[in-house]
Amino acid sequence: MKLYRLTRDGTEAVVHVIGPAESFAEAAMFADGKFPVCAEAVTDARVMTLTADGFARCLREDDRIAFGMLGSLSVRLRHLVTQIEQLQVQPAPQRVAAFLMRVCPPGDGPAQFLLPFDKALIARRLGMQPETLSRALAKLRAVGVETQGLTVNVAERAALRAMAEAGEEE
Repeated sequence: MKLYRLTRDGTEAVVHVIGPAESFAEAAMFADGKFPVCAEAVTDARVMTLTADGFARCLREDDRIAFGMLGSLSVRLRHLVTQIEQLQVQPAPQRVAAFLMRVCPPGDGPAQFLLPFDKALIARRLGMQPETLSRALAKLRAVGVETQGLTVNVAERAALRAMAEAGEEE
């Protein structure tokens, strides 16, 4: 699911992309009932909805659910803070490298994997135009990243990781 906002001029700002078994809009149950972003399926999806009353009853009956939700919301908050920092200070190639590291299978050495969604959505998620994403991917060839369609080949994950983390110590 793509979570996004539309600006006054109709530009779409992708806030987050939700994967399988993830939740969203929990905050709407505890505030005024309105969720501040729109949601759209970007792949085939089944979405389950919960009523605020039913969910509140579950939270009261099993505190593990409440703590699990707090943990999930905390992780999402940390991710959003990181995203704000990236948008403000990181150049496009570094943001793309960090994204690729998040979706790359764990391990060392070379890797081949498919991007989780199309490049236009990735570009919007990273706060850039598709052309900027293409230029950033071209610059990542210097660290052994090649793309063909949605397939990504990484010659050495350590080199991509170093690019993604460049400047974080500063």
